[in-house]
Amino acid sequence: MGLGLAVGLLASGTSTTWTPASLSPLVWLPSNTGQVTLVSGNVDSWNDASGNGFNAAFSGARPGYTSSDAGISGKPSVNFTGTQALVVPYNSALQTTNVALLIAWRWNSATRSGNHGIVANQTSGAWNDGWVLGEGPGAATDGEVEFYANAFNSNYTYNVFANTNWRATGASYNGAARPTYQNDGLTSGNIVGPGPSTNISFLGHTQIVVGGYTNSGGAGGALAGLVKADIAEIVIVGRALTAGELASWHTYCQTTFGTP
Repeated sequence: MGLGLAVGLLASGTSTTWTPASLSPLVWLPSNTGQVTLVSGNVDSWNDASGNGFNAAFSGARPGYTSSDAGISGKPSVNFTGTQALVVPYNSALQTTNVALLIAWRWNSATRSGNHGIVANQTSGAWNDGWVLGEGPGAATDGEVEFYANAFNSNYTYNVFANTNWRATGASYNGAARPTYQNDGLTSGNIVGPGPSTNISFLGHTQIVVGGYTNSGGAGGALAGLVKADIAEIVIVGRALTAGELASWHTYCQTTFGTP
């Protein structure tokens, strides 16, 4: 189960208990102690709570683990310092043309440079396939965070976070229009990238990387763009979400982690 419960609002205006399980996620990674396997205090695997078995295992080095993070009401977090990543191996069930990514996270360093992946299902350094939530080339100075599908220069939406505060991000892509992107419970203030909207594709058949991206080679390929960030929870859904579902995610994070 996830880290706590939240009250979300249905379209009818009635309230009900809501957790990410309500979305029937493909992958659900809450960071509570029942969902992480530790070796010497570091994360050996982050285990999928969706029931689908898409666990994320360490690649190269194990991320750190904070069992009680003061920044998120004492809830735990998985900690990446630019040298670690976790990987969900390639599976065709994860290669959907519609996708939503929900994440509670923060930068853990004000010193960063270059492109980095926070969560990525993408096949090459040319960013020509799949989807990525990651920091753009100016992130070291302006905190630019992008969610893009198919190609960064034709179909992305971004926002700017120059601080290291915890936040909830929700990104949803319906396979055609530009991604819907919400941060800190807000729907406004997002900036749409240039170029025409294009459909997403998954020709590369790659793995999902937490804390970086696949630089080349598709499934099982070499990793790059390792990020400096703390993550409390990740949810990946194989469809686009409604505005109400995105709002429920933010309410859940406000209740569970104390995010804006």
